[in-house]
Amino acid sequence: MVLNILLLIVLIGVLVVPIVLQYVFNWDLLVLSVYGVYMLVYLITEFILAFMNNKFGNRYNKVITVKNDMLSNLMVVGWRENEQYFKLCLESIKMIDKLNRIYIIVDGDEEEDEYMIQIAKSVFKDEYKYIKIEDTEDIVSIMGRIIDKRVIIISKRHGGKREAMYIGCKLSVLERNMYNRELGAIFCMDSDTIVKEDVINKMIMNFNNDIVGGVVGNLSIHNKYDSLVSFMSKVRYWFAFNLERAYQSFNGCVLCISGPLGMYRLKSIELIIDQWKDQKFLGKKCTYGDDRHLSNLILSLKNKIIYNNNAYAETETPDGIYRFYKQQVRWNKSCFREFFWSISNINKHNMLMSVDLIYMLVYPFIVMGYLVYLLWYGSILELGIYLNIVFIIGLIKAIYGLIVSGIYENLFYVFYCINYVSIVFPARLWGLISIGDISWGTSTRKNIGDNISFDIIMLVLWNINLLCGFGYSLWRHIDNIKVVEWILLGVPVSFIVIGLILMKIYISFRKKVLSNKDNKID
Repeated sequence: MVLNILLLIVLIGVLVVPIVLQYVFNWDLLVLSVYGVYMLVYLITEFILAFMNNKFGNRYNKVITVKNDMLSNLMVVGWRENEQYFKLCLESIKMIDKLNRIYIIVDGDEEEDEYMIQIAKSVFKDEYKYIKIEDTEDIVSIMGRIIDKRVIIISKRHGGKREAMYIGCKLSVLERNMYNRELGAIFCMDSDTIVKEDVINKMIMNFNNDIVGGVVGNLSIHNKYDSLVSFMSKVRYWFAFNLERAYQSFNGCVLCISGPLGMYRLKSIELIIDQWKDQKFLGKKCTYGDDRHLSNLILSLKNKIIYNNNAYAETETPDGIYRFYKQQVRWNKSCFREFFWSISNINKHNMLMSVDLIYMLVYPFIVMGYLVYLLWYGSILELGIYLNIVFIIGLIKAIYGLIVSGIYENLFYVFYCINYVSIVFPARLWGLISIGDISWGTSTRKNIGDNISFDIIMLVLWNINLLCGFGYSLWRHIDNIKVVEWILLGVPVSFIVIGLILMKIYISFRKKVLSNKDNKID
């Protein structure tokens, strides 16, 4: 562990200190800043390795046999899910073949949870076995009650996603050990996920190589045209999976298997499941962040986690600013907390894993810190150059996404920086401040509310800071702004306004087209 920390300090010294020193002492370089050079190298590396992973597979995906007899269980966990989403989820599961057993776990046993049980029963009709688990019931006794049915519907006292997943994982491990079946993996998904029928076949092939402990699939958004927020999330998801996870996958170091679409090797799960369930941080039992911690524990076994872009599914995302903000707070708290466990793994995997950790956890604070400095103390020229560089980087990534995927909507990624600067980064700040808070944060999709909590203070203060800083910068220099500075400042600002208008028009058009299609089908 000490060696890992020293290695991380050295990397931070190489990747972070020169950037900070340049900002502090205002060193002049000929063309790019130190950060600009690092960012350019990182982007090019990311583009190349992500493309190679998606096009040709990675080195851990080369041990492939013609025949694969491995079976997989499927587990879907939900609590007070939106009725429509839950039914669509189960209907998509019903179409999947090559499944040994399906576990539908309802994380609640009160009257308000009954509708989910009834939906599951109506979808699977006579195929299911329903049981209600008591707190004191032993896993072995549960196994004896369900072994004769392929679809198992379980309800239990509400205890959170981690407790519900634990039941499905333990039952799967127990079945493999007791009945000596070729049960090698468990596929995990959320109750709002809609999967393609071939998703299991495509993901399970990756486990032919014994070093692979987990696989994450290609996830997108099915409510993408509900709002600007959900549409930008859809665009962001393409890059989060097909660029970032694909790049990490090339070396088998995907840092997080996404909850809605992940598959795990049962042998690996058996070694870590109890440790995962009992995770504590600052003396408190952990609730959120179960997917990232499970991924960390898989990596701690020196297993590889890879990304399969051919295994496709869609999930729901928040369509309102505040709910999206709270989701990002939870994700960022998990990211910061898991950093302490990630450190222990860096000597077990490729050096690029360490670079990724620094890039994700440190660089955003440098970039946003410099933005605040420019708004309140910098010149209009510096601010204009900064904003244009941000948009150019976004444009480069957007063009990459369009060329590689052929999806023209990926061009809108150039505007994602609006979401990041105004919503995601303040969520990151609040996530760091409230890291000791173990509450889930967001409400159930069954009862989505508009209740505002104290965490909104960071969202409000951060955006007030940006707007006031921009106004103050203009006021300080209004008498001395040159034409070239007006152009440098005006281009990105105009770009933001025009981009938001174009996205709004496009979303309305797509919703109308989809509505007309649905009416014709009816």
